[in-house]
Amino acid sequence: MSCAAVLLLFFSSFAAPESRLLKGYEVDRGEIGIVYHRGWQTWRGEDMADFVERKVRDVESILGRELGRPITVVLTPGRKELHRLVGQVVERRPHDNLQGLALPARDWIFVGGEGVSGQAGRPGVAHETLLHEITHLVNHGARNSVIPRWFDEGVCMWVSGNRILPQDEAYLCGLAHVGGLFRVRQLETEFPRLHLLGTIAYQESQMMVSFLVEEHGSKILSNLLSELDAGKDFGRAYEDQTERSWADFEAQFFRWLSGRRNLLEVIASFVNVWTFIAFLGLIAIFRSVLRERKLRRKLEVEEKAAEEGDVGVVSE
Repeated sequence: MSCAAVLLLFFSSFAAPESRLLKGYEVDRGEIGIVYHRGWQTWRGEDMADFVERKVRDVESILGRELGRPITVVLTPGRKELHRLVGQVVERRPHDNLQGLALPARDWIFVGGEGVSGQAGRPGVAHETLLHEITHLVNHGARNSVIPRWFDEGVCMWVSGNRILPQDEAYLCGLAHVGGLFRVRQLETEFPRLHLLGTIAYQESQMMVSFLVEEHGSKILSNLLSELDAGKDFGRAYEDQTERSWADFEAQFFRWLSGRRNLLEVIASFVNVWTFIAFLGLIAIFRSVLRERKLRRKLEVEEKAAEEGDVGVVSE
């Protein structure tokens, strides 16, 4: 059986609430589509389809772009369950840090529910993740459009309100100073799976989108997405919308990012508690060496003085 046939069979089995894979999930239907959920609650006691529809409208309002089609959303009670379901879709073990997954080709969303289950109305990471994954579907208005990975993820992080901490931004600024950031072409298709490098890739992508918005206004995002829907490559779309050279974008971005934090903030961002402990250790070693040298000099002086005294006695 082909991979496509397996996936088709899988999604067909998902169509029914009685599906073994979604056993125990409640099902709500609305204008936005179908929502399978377990362990999620909302402020207003509304059903989850209405809740998801509100989130979709929020994303559409921020981007100025409509989803325009029904979707299927699976809100899981936790990461373990999320990984179980996603593993069935991608047929491999999901990344350990996975919090959600959007499948634009199928209009499906999966979200893990940490920070939500049993805590009515608490926004938490899961609500931000839901906005993030909805934005992926809104971005892909034309399913055959080719969106660079950095732009897709950066827009999702920007729309969902992800906040990069000042020390993290200062760290990125430092990397920009020393040429340690990813090149734009390195982030067009895949991000590193290693956690630290992946985090840098996501944050750099968000900062590139923030740069675009600061330079050209938020409307630039929906305009670029519309150009990509029409089949243009990103570089051509960028030049048509901004009247700037795509070849210069990367250098302009690095220059903008490197100037956002002062030198002290940059230095502090590279110093963590272990660096501080190591620094204290070096100071202790240095002081010990100084004390040893001082003691040695004192002994040498006393020894020399004693030797001179002995010579004086002999000369008498």
